[in-house]
Amino acid sequence: MTELSSPAWITESLRGTAFGDISIDDAKGWWSQYADVEPEAEITKAKAGQYSAHSEFMGGILILEVTPGRVDWHLRSKPPEENEEVEFPNFGPIEGPLEKFSEIVKAWSANASGLQRMAFGAVLLWPTEDRLGGYQAVQSMLPAVQIDVENSADFFYQINRPRPTKTGIDGLILNRLCKWSVLRVFGGRYRLDSDKSLISTGMTERFAVRLELDMNTSPDVLDVLPVDRQADIFDELIGLGLEISSNGDQP
Repeated sequence: MTELSSPAWITESLRGTAFGDISIDDAKGWWSQYADVEPEAEITKAKAGQYSAHSEFMGGILILEVTPGRVDWHLRSKPPEENEEVEFPNFGPIEGPLEKFSEIVKAWSANASGLQRMAFGAVLLWPTEDRLGGYQAVQSMLPAVQIDVENSADFFYQINRPRPTKTGIDGLILNRLCKWSVLRVFGGRYRLDSDKSLISTGMTERFAVRLELDMNTSPDVLDVLPVDRQADIFDELIGLGLEISSNGDQP
């Protein structure tokens, strides 16, 4: 088996989510108060209780989506350009974008009342040279799982390993849900031959370990979260996600 270096994750998306008593009237002021960029577009659907805004940010697209009972802050990859080489949509290593993104979500959460649950989500990709490298990489992150790296395909593994919070909130459990897979994408360019038959050129394929993180406060605790601890909770959720991305699936 090839010796592997530390995981070289690139970031497809980041997410900060909250559930609770959400006011659409308050939501319309959140972008201007907490986002660091002017919105490219804002949409308000007052009757449906929906609001959204988005703009380019840190190499991706920053999005705020508000629906009844739920708020989502997203940082998503830009869609690939037409005829662009086959690559995984991403906005680079996680460190810089995550720092800026978390500052926005924590500043918002420190002033948001009536929240019952919070979550941090991310989709990370670890590109590998080929299929075998992808299965060797995912095996290195899943010590409790035995994978036949030579002969496996269509791998998917999901597990939740809850932990009690370290923020001092009695009875609060944090779910550590992670989903692991080996991703393959392929594509190329096409041209019409003289007899109008379609010919493919430059066909390529790419492989990567895909890690989907969903760190969230348990729904079993129905009390409203203390406002002065919500930024700490989001920090803890981020830390749990980063621990998984660095150390793999651990109890």
